[in-house]
Amino acid sequence: MAFLGGFKRVVERISVGGAVVGCVGWVMLMLLATANGVGRKFAYPVPNAIEMGQSLMVAGIYLGVAYVTMQRGHVNIDLLTRRLPPRIQAALDAMVNVVAVIIFGVLTWASGVVGWEAYTVRACKIAAFMWPIWPFQILLCVGLGMFVLQLVVNAISDVNKARGAG
Repeated sequence: MAFLGGFKRVVERISVGGAVVGCVGWVMLMLLATANGVGRKFAYPVPNAIEMGQSLMVAGIYLGVAYVTMQRGHVNIDLLTRRLPPRIQAALDAMVNVVAVIIFGVLTWASGVVGWEAYTVRACKIAAFMWPIWPFQILLCVGLGMFVLQLVVNAISDVNKARGAG
């Protein structure tokens, strides 16, 4: 049981770290949008602002999704389940988390394949200058992997609640 507690703490720290890095991405995106907007007024827009903005959004979204999952902050429609006993609700939540682990595990693997291919060819977008997109394709895989780890932690927690142990 100590292993599971340690695993949970490590995954939660990773989730918080991802959220912090994702927030930095959002701040950079805000600064970029502001600089681009002001620059356009004076006929000097930021080169590659769209490409940079798209890349920063990937970081902001996918590095933060594990933290939202840790906080159980995703939309949860409980219209049919709210009157069920808590242990049954926990069992249903565990099943949903297991299904999500499978689905997002496959997506993580697929994004890893795409990210590796992008890395090997050093994929770039051609605009005002070459903008590398391969690091952000790898970040997509990393963010999804963090999400899957957090789903595993949530599933274990829900199974324990369903068993009456948590």
